[in-house]
Amino acid sequence: MHILVVLFFVAISLVYIYLKRRYYTDPNDGIPGLPPELLFGHSRSTGLLSGEAICVIFNRLQRRFGDVFTYWWGSKRSIVLNRVEHVQYVLSNRHIYEQGSIVADGFGLIAPSGLISLQGQA
Repeated sequence: MHILVVLFFVAISLVYIYLKRRYYTDPNDGIPGLPPELLFGHSRSTGLLSGEAICVIFNRLQRRFGDVFTYWWGSKRSIVLNRVEHVQYVLSNRHIYEQGSIVADGFGLIAPSGLISLQGQA
């Protein structure tokens, strides 16, 4: 019986370590940001879940990390650009940069008119 309990905790620990390393470890790309929390990303640690506005959160993170930083929406990693020059560079070189599924799936919930700048007015 005791062996089963120990094996259970070892298995849970290994699953936790695997998920933490696989989905919530920042790649070594040099982009600053807070360390993400398992399952929550930055939603809980920055106050998003407690009702704080995303523009206030991004403003605070911009003052702390600069004009380019990483923000995790749960398990999805986003790179936030705060200068027009950076956005112009990325949009003019779209063949280099991937447009993640979070843009198509959920960006309209955060900034309903923000897709106009990404796709052009229909």
